[in-house]
Amino acid sequence: YRLRSSSIVRRSSLPELVFNSGTGEILALTSDASGTVYFGTTPDAKVYRIRPGGKPKLLCSIGENYIFSLLAAPLSTSASTAIYAATGEHGKLLRITPDGRATEIFTARQAHLTTLTWLVPDKELLVGTSPDGIVYRLSFAAGAARPDVSVLYDTPLNEVKAVAADAAGHVYIGAN
Repeated sequence: YRLRSSSIVRRSSLPELVFNSGTGEILALTSDASGTVYFGTTPDAKVYRIRPGGKPKLLCSIGENYIFSLLAAPLSTSASTAIYAATGEHGKLLRITPDGRATEIFTARQAHLTTLTWLVPDKELLVGTSPDGIVYRLSFAAGAARPDVSVLYDTPLNEVKAVAADAAGHVYIGAN
């Protein structure tokens, strides 16, 4: 659904249905600096994009079962951005280019990658997981095909549902 800005302020109109696949769910949304919105469907694992003023168009089908989280590179536009997709069943992190090519850049020893956030924009990515509740830190070196990976925190819980980082570098983790 899309709520127009006037609807948010005045609550005067109903939300607009933007997309209905007829099956499955949308569990992941992100947007880039240009205002393009990306969403991932489950269980068919397709990524769509909606450019400002446009309609949903298929960007790619990634061949996984679930897309639990999407994250756009900061300060990028739909013409230059990479979208990161956290997937389930095989614990893969994919980088998706503007032309729809998906490349695996990390596979966890976890079934599901559940959430993504930047610790340092375009340089350090935090990835939450399930079923062991681990938060990974991925560091991207300039020109490297794959990030360096370390465990930031292994929670005592089963699933990391949310991760956030503030400007001071503190990391907040929501888990169950």
